[in-house]
Amino acid sequence: MTGYIHDIRCVGPFDAFPAEALAAWRSHFSSAAARRLTPPGLMLGEVLKDMLGEMEPAIIYATTFSEARTIEKYLDTFPTPSPAFFQTCIHPGGIEQILVHRQCRAEYLLPLAGESAIIAQAVRSALGFEQSLLCGCEDLSEWLGSVAAASNQAFAFALRLGAESSQALGTIRWEPDGTGAPANTAQFFAALQVRDDASFAWPDAGCVHLRWR
Repeated sequence: MTGYIHDIRCVGPFDAFPAEALAAWRSHFSSAAARRLTPPGLMLGEVLKDMLGEMEPAIIYATTFSEARTIEKYLDTFPTPSPAFFQTCIHPGGIEQILVHRQCRAEYLLPLAGESAIIAQAVRSALGFEQSLLCGCEDLSEWLGSVAAASNQAFAFALRLGAESSQALGTIRWEPDGTGAPANTAQFFAALQVRDDASFAWPDAGCVHLRWR
């Protein structure tokens, strides 16, 4: 399965969110919307701001830890858990936030969360459509990262994929067998950011190849 990369956007990586970046991302939304958006929502809003149309054929979203900071804030309130923080930590994730605030519809929305082979699963899913948006994001935390329950860096990426080769920036391919090291979301993001040719492989999940023109 092969798709052609027609657009790519990356934000990050961040060890801490720069105040000026947060302010710039919030400036694209109304003040009420900006207050509701989490950092993953703001980062995804930035990478998708010039990509989203009124109707998207397919959006595939990949993450390992999702809204880590909102969960962390809720856990910090124990042993007297806060109802307000509970509501925050179960509200829509970053990709749903952006679709709502941008009033964008998707014929297919496939949010995926996982660890070892999440990238292989997301790429394979995205390549099942003639046109798709493949995006991903990880949030920062204060202490969940120290117990391997959150990412150590925050970032977001988005790829517009299609079946047409004309004017493509590169290709992304999934195949059932191949060679390469496994990659988590951060390692896949790093390859996208510098546009490195790369091959990643996971036992029982196949192989993903990135090639740039």
